[in-house]
Amino acid sequence: MILGEPTRAIHAFALILASIAIAACTEQPSPPDVPYVSSDAYFEIAGHPFVLPVVAIPNMSRDSIEGHARNSDKPFRVDRLQLQILRYGTYGEFLASREICPRLTRRWSQDLCRGEQKGTLARLPQNFDLFDRGRLDLLKQTFTVGRESAYDQVRNLQLKLAMPETECDKTTKFCKAAVEALPGVVAVWTVWSDDKQTAQQMAVTQGAAIVEFVTRAIGKTEDETFANF
Repeated sequence: MILGEPTRAIHAFALILASIAIAACTEQPSPPDVPYVSSDAYFEIAGHPFVLPVVAIPNMSRDSIEGHARNSDKPFRVDRLQLQILRYGTYGEFLASREICPRLTRRWSQDLCRGEQKGTLARLPQNFDLFDRGRLDLLKQTFTVGRESAYDQVRNLQLKLAMPETECDKTTKFCKAAVEALPGVVAVWTVWSDDKQTAQQMAVTQGAAIVEFVTRAIGKTEDETFANF
C-alpha cells in the first residue's frame, strides 16, 4: 500500500512521540542535592513550631521551602504538613545518598538515615500528615482506599489529645486514623488490619509514637532520648 503525504506525516509524528516516550522511560533521575535535602526547614502549625529536614517533606516544593521556611525565628505557617519517615540514607539509588546522614542536625533523623531506628522511632508510620485542627477540611480532596471521603471519616472522630481513633472503610480493611498530638495539631494517617493486629491496634501503637515524635523530636528543640523508649 502506498501512503499519501498526510498519512506518512502522521506515521512520522507517531514515531517521534514513541521515541520521546522511550527516552522518558529510560532517563535516569538526577542525583539528590545533598546539602538541600539534609538541611532544616522551619514550620508553624496552630502556633506550634516544628523543625524538619527537607528530606522528610518531599511533597513540598523547593520554592516554598527556600522562600518561606528558612528562618528559625519566623517559621513558615502552614495548615498541613505531609511527613515521610523513611530510611533517608536510601534516598534514590545514588552513592551520594550516604552523605545525607552526617549532615542531618537531629539525632532521630541521623538514626533513621543509618537504619538504626528503635523504640518510638521504629513504631512510627512511614507517612502521616499534620493538620491545623481548624483546617481538616483540606482532606475533602483526599479519598481512602475504598474511595470514601477522608474528611467524612475524620470529622466523625472526637480527636482528643493523645487518644488515637479510627474510622474504617465500609468495603476494605483500611481505615483513617487520627490523633490530636498537640493542642490544635492533628495527625492523620492510614492503618489496616492484618494477621498480626487490627487496624485499631495499629492506630493505638502508631498514634502513641506520633504523639511522642511530635512533642519530643521535631519541636523547637529535640529531646535526644526520645527514640529509646
